[in-house]
Order: sequence, then C-alpha cells, then structure tokens
Amino acid sequence: MGIQKFVFFSIHNCDKHPEVPLMEIKYCTEKFLQDSGLNHVTIRLCGFMQGLIGQYAVPILEEKSVWGTDAPTRIAYMDTQGIARLTFIALRNENLNRKLLTFAGPRAWTAQEGAMYA
Repeated sequence: MGIQKFVFFSIHNCDKHPEVPLMEIKYCTEKFLQDSGLNHVTIRLCGFMQGLIGQYAVPILEEKSVWGTDAPTRIAYMDTQGIARLTFIALRNENLNRKLLTFAGPRAWTAQEGAMYA
C-alpha cells in the first residue's frame, strides 16, 4: 500500500523570513516536496489557539507576569480541532494534491489582544 499522500505542516509566511532558521527549514522543505514528485499537500499554519492558554490565560490566573510584544504583528489563531478537520478534507480531496494551503482563523490578533481575551 505505501504512503498515499504526505502532509507537511509549515508556517505562514515562512518564505518571507529566511533569516529565521526554523522559517528557512520549513520553506526549504516545502520546495523539496514540490520538486520531489511525491503526492503531498503542504499546509501553512498561522498559530494554534490552544497555545494562548499557556501563554496568557494561565499566567494571568496565577497572577504572574505575561510576556509579549507591543509589535503590531497579528496572528490568525485556529483551534486544533478545526485544523484537524480541514486537514482531513485536504487529504481526501484529489484536487489538492501537490498544493500549498494556508489555514488561518477568522480574526488576526495582536499580542495585547490575545492577552486581553485569553
């Protein structure tokens, strides 16, 4: 039977930040897969909603410092269950073979907004 389709989870905008080692590795892997001829789908993710719990909610509840940035960068976090559902659909859809997809939440949040709503 073998591998029917390979799923690679990458990072949104990894191609725009080659100076960051993880971003460069992700982008190089994307290119490798595209050139390999393997049946695959590459999914770029923005961020996991569940990560906000440990980053913001727990420290706030424990009355500890919350670390973040005041940069205007926004992240469109997604729930892991939503990512799983969309990944399953991508695996089953033959029209998405060898495609690059980006999964993003319905709203992009700054670090301050994430801390405020966590």
